[in-house]
Amino acid sequence: FVVTSFDRYLADLIRQSLAAQLVLPNVASVLLDCSPDAWFEVSCVEPEGVLTVRVERARGLTAKGLGLPFGLLAPSSDPYCELTLAEQQWKTVTKTQTVNPVWAREEGTHSFLVHSFREQSLRAHLRNYDPLRLACSLGECKIKVQELVEKTAMAEHADLKLSGEGGQGHLQLRAEWSDLALSRSNALKQLKNWDKPGQGVCAAGPLFVLFIGFDRRLLTGS
Repeated sequence: FVVTSFDRYLADLIRQSLAAQLVLPNVASVLLDCSPDAWFEVSCVEPEGVLTVRVERARGLTAKGLGLPFGLLAPSSDPYCELTLAEQQWKTVTKTQTVNPVWAREEGTHSFLVHSFREQSLRAHLRNYDPLRLACSLGECKIKVQELVEKTAMAEHADLKLSGEGGQGHLQLRAEWSDLALSRSNALKQLKNWDKPGQGVCAAGPLFVLFIGFDRRLLTGS
């Protein structure tokens, strides 16, 4: 049985469709209480924060292009990086004729909404762009959100080894984590620090806040 590029493309589509149904924030709700408040609580998973990922560089990638004879053009690739977190997906710009691509901040930075800091993972897939056929793999890697943030805090970036089909070389990522300002736990912390200089929501400058259906349990912690 020969696995073609179309088979891999079809497998990716199926995986993305399943991810959109089976991962956070999508959950199976079970009604245990007849009150509207209880229904909201069991059917909603609040986001914990925002993960901003910067794809900085890759090195030692597989050369998919044949190049030219007599040393006129070395074998190379046209790589781009595809990031996936749950059902969220984004890709960088394509870098041409290189196996050691470097992306500028505006070319390789994207923010993802995270619903579980400890459990969710980020998947990075390097692909070679070819306008004449489906993009082929240059390798991929997967890392927990928490591990990525911790590695960045310790070493300023995470150096990840590429594996899988076409996998060769390494990918360098940088990540920043921000608590979601309107999550229940963070909102309580922000409100308590409202009048403290340099803390809370006022630290970032003027802010207009609109509370819709404000729940008093947010302040009491009950």
